Amino acid sequence: LLYAGDYDAKGKRILDNFARRRALCEEVVELALTAEQVLERNLSVAFRQAHATSGRYVSEWMALHGGANVQIELQTTPAEDLRDLFAAAIEARCDARLLREARAREAREREAL
Repeated sequence: LLYAGDYDAKGKRILDNFARRRALCEEVVELALTAEQVLERNLSVAFRQAHATSGRYVSEWMALHGGANVQIELQTTPAEDLRDLFAAAIEARCDARLLREARAREAREREAL
């Protein structure tokens, strides 16, 4: 499973849920948004009021961020960057020969059109 989600407590919870259900997926890979990407890209941070019913994930998340409920939406990442992240992750997990053959076949089909 290749995962991209918001950099916030809910995004972390979703990712953790996938990881716990590993029987459904051979591998769970967090492509975006990671703390490193937030820092590298200087993404804008929103601080939200935590709800009293938010639970353990928000408490742990806020503890990691100095008491702030940090939230960064995935949509702050340019679509081209997300496309490149997914393409690289998919290519790294594909049979290179089969991928080359599929691309060659697609090129021939485009020429035929």
